[in-house]
Amino acid sequence: MADAKQPKSEKPATTEPAAAKADAPATAATPAAAPKKDNTKKVVIIVAAVVGVFIVLPIIAVTILASVIGHKITNNGTVNVDSNKGTVSIKGKDGNEFTAGNNASLPKDFPKDVDVYNDNIKSSSKITENGKTVWSVSVETNDSSAKVGPVLTESFTTDGWTASLNNNGTDSGLLIAKKGDLQTNIYYATKDGKTTIVYTVAQGVASDSN
Repeated sequence: MADAKQPKSEKPATTEPAAAKADAPATAATPAAAPKKDNTKKVVIIVAAVVGVFIVLPIIAVTILASVIGHKITNNGTVNVDSNKGTVSIKGKDGNEFTAGNNASLPKDFPKDVDVYNDNIKSSSKITENGKTVWSVSVETNDSSAKVGPVLTESFTTDGWTASLNNNGTDSGLLIAKKGDLQTNIYYATKDGKTTIVYTVAQGVASDSN
């Protein structure tokens, strides 16, 4: 009787591991050089905030803030405070200046194209950075916001001015106008029968935004 043939034992197929591909290490993309920032718009915001603080706070707080600001923005400038008259004056060697109080006045080089509501100036400042200047002036009037708004609209929608924003309210308002390389932001608000008008005028912002 013939022996039954034993099935051939087949060797299990051996799978050769695929050769790992030597991937080239990923090269991080080189970021493009950031464009040089123009800080003029930042200065506009800073000046407006500073002026607002000086309008709201009493003379004692102004004295403290003036000492700090004098060292921060005027490049070893001088700070003069007259508590009797209620005035603060900061002047820097770089030409930057700030005045607030009953005897405040317009900066000497304040743009003549900007028509200020009246001569009752409560504060003014001038800051120059990268060859561009930002002026800020606040005035006070007994006229209501409802009366101030139309006057400002007339002044800053004629004689070459173009208003990009004009929001007149009964108690406050905001107007932004451009002429040439000047941009003027005007905020006004009425409280206790008096209206404060703050002008922030920036040189170069209007032309840069075109």
